[in-house]
Amino acid sequence: MTTSERRADVTFEREVKQVKQHKLRGSLDLSNRNITNEQLKELCESLRGNTEITALDLRHNLFDDQGVQYLAELIKTTSSLKRINLDQNWIRDEGVRQLKHAIMKNQSLVELKLDEHLASEDDLEKIDYQLHEHEKK
Repeated sequence: MTTSERRADVTFEREVKQVKQHKLRGSLDLSNRNITNEQLKELCESLRGNTEITALDLRHNLFDDQGVQYLAELIKTTSSLKRINLDQNWIRDEGVRQLKHAIMKNQSLVELKLDEHLASEDDLEKIDYQLHEHEKK
């Protein structure tokens, strides 16, 4: 592990701890952090019950469909997250399907960005439609 990777891990761990302690509010930018599936699981666990974070930027990380399952479970149960950016990750059709099902159980999420992904367009269109319905409410 390089020095910059160790530094990124320490920063990530510090931010997860702050999320658990409800010390961060509003938008949480974790883009370009090389977040893995296991780290995404840890983050999602720390966000359970957190009502302070309303936007989550997870662009350009290393997680895939396996990691998305943890995020999908969080989406099903949270009402505080309004925006999530998942651009440029390793999300394929299965991950998009998990997100689609989670969004159907969530009425508060109004934006989910999934540009530069590895999934087909059909499920993405269904997600866009569901989010559009959330905005109307």
